Amino acid sequence: MSECDPVTYPTKEHLATLPEDMEVAVGVHPKHQYSQEQFNRVVQELRQLILLPSVGAVGEIGLDHSVPREQWAQQSVMLEKILPPVEPRHVLALHCRGITGDSGAEAYLLLLYYVKKAVGPDQRIHLHCFSGDSYVRDQWTSAFSQLYFGFTSMAAKFKNQQSQAVRGNNSERVLLETDAPYFARPGTKCSAPNQLFRTASSLARYFKMNPESLLATSVQNARRLYRRV
Repeated sequence: MSECDPVTYPTKEHLATLPEDMEVAVGVHPKHQYSQEQFNRVVQELRQLILLPSVGAVGEIGLDHSVPREQWAQQSVMLEKILPPVEPRHVLALHCRGITGDSGAEAYLLLLYYVKKAVGPDQRIHLHCFSGDSYVRDQWTSAFSQLYFGFTSMAAKFKNQQSQAVRGNNSERVLLETDAPYFARPGTKCSAPNQLFRTASSLARYFKMNPESLLATSVQNARRLYRRV
């Protein structure tokens, strides 16, 4: 269970009712904007939740520079407030988007700077909905030994530099995503988790695998990344 909207955060009492083998992820999407009072409240609540043993992942959090520049500063401050409580037991699920129309390298490298300051090189990281180029990929993989790249069906529309970045990936570090309700199929209003085969079909050619094999590999990778420690 993942919650990245403060309105839907679970309470401590609710978490206490979950089965012992269930963990949750909590975060705050970087596109959310807050007044100073709201910001302080969200930070305090999220930092308290991160410390609870039933919270096994922090995210999604990150940077999204597809929004107006005046919103960027709050995203950076949020990261600096939220990253310090992250522990090695957590999976860090990261969202990153660059300025609309560019490669995204600026945002990815700035996010890398913040993450490297806060966590160690063995931190388990899920770089969600990755769309960076080979340089960005290499900078992240050299910084973190347990880094996994999430891809959605938008890989079917990758430009040459993005396609090269996918081809250079180890299939054992790939996670398939739908990012539902986004990236809907033509003629539909939204996507859903049951459309994961579409993502596998978009990516299989990069790894010279059939979609079924890539799906199976992604399941194994997800279990390895999100194992309970």
